[in-house]
Amino acid sequence: MQINRDLAYLIGFFIGDGNLSNNYLIRATTKNKEFAQFISTLFYKLFNKKPNIYFDRYNNSFVVYTCSKDIWSFFVDDLKIPFGTKSRIVEIPRRIMKSDLDIKTAFVSGLYDAEASVVNMIDKNIQMDT
Repeated sequence: MQINRDLAYLIGFFIGDGNLSNNYLIRATTKNKEFAQFISTLFYKLFNKKPNIYFDRYNNSFVVYTCSKDIWSFFVDDLKIPFGTKSRIVEIPRRIMKSDLDIKTAFVSGLYDAEASVVNMIDKNIQMDT
């Protein structure tokens, strides 16, 4: 599968907030319902398979999920994203590293959306030394 900006973004997001189970379950989580719908739509656009979405009350988050041996194999075999617990061992896929800046930027954007947050210092009344 050719890596384009949309796929690079999804791979980045998935590395941050995704999970692969050994039974071909593919899932990603987010606290934002609209963002879960965006990820589901993007997934469908890329793989022609519409994931389900449910609200996980225990973790207070939305879960986007589907089962597919072919898509799971793409993540695990082609991209070398580990299944199961991956947080300490996952690496940026070589196909991303060898891509042009546009693809790398989309990947980092997806990873950022999964892992980062921005705090408004003014609203938090935090004093910054200058």
